[in-house]
Amino acid sequence: MTTIPNKSLTPDKPLTPIEKLLADKIELQAKCRMRESRLNENFEYIKDNTSTFFISGISSLLFPSGRTKSKPQEQAVAVVGENKQSPENALLSYDNLLTIGRSLVPLAWSIIQPLLIRWAINRAKSMVLGLFSRKKPVTALK
Repeated sequence: MTTIPNKSLTPDKPLTPIEKLLADKIELQAKCRMRESRLNENFEYIKDNTSTFFISGISSLLFPSGRTKSKPQEQAVAVVGENKQSPENALLSYDNLLTIGRSLVPLAWSIIQPLLIRWAINRAKSMVLGLFSRKKPVTALK
């Protein structure tokens, strides 16, 4: 590691451009080390709590809380008003259903894809074998 000369003995002389660059380099390296340590701490936290995050994500996807960020006055009006649930307050509103459906599409595709491939292979096989093994027409008995 490079060190800059101690200029505190002669404060009246400014730093040379090379010394300024070296000082900036040392400062940036210290900042990088600090940010790297914070990033490593965050990754450790994520690594330690991965299962909790996964379970929390699945539960919030399947069982949304139904909380809305509305003012208390609007909630009071909704309670006093109609007794029907509005789409915003429904447990599984259209937005939630679309989110669940969108997240389940890759899972459904991974289940359906092997079945489609198997069906296509069997279909192609039967078509190819059908070309080479034509049944002779049955003539009526005379």
